[in-house]
Amino acid sequence: MVRQVTFWVMVLQFILTLWLYVKFQAGVAELQFETRLPWIAQWGVHYHIGLDGFNVLLVLLTAFLGPLVVAGAFSAITKDVKLSTRWCS
Repeated sequence: MVRQVTFWVMVLQFILTLWLYVKFQAGVAELQFETRLPWIAQWGVHYHIGLDGFNVLLVLLTAFLGPLVVAGAFSAITKDVKLSTRWCS
């Protein structure tokens, strides 16, 4: 069950990333899908993240490779599949 949940979460992540890619406007020279949050306001420090044309492709590549890696691990990992989840509970 751990394998199935992991795989389908990664597929969902890839689908959401495809949505980002489709909604990305290539002709805009600014960052898109920006998030800007104050972190340490007294010092003027903010958390700021966004996507440009190159980064949206890297995010898409990472999201594409995720399900492939998880699917490949189905046959490669046969012992202690739930080992990492045991330490979390």
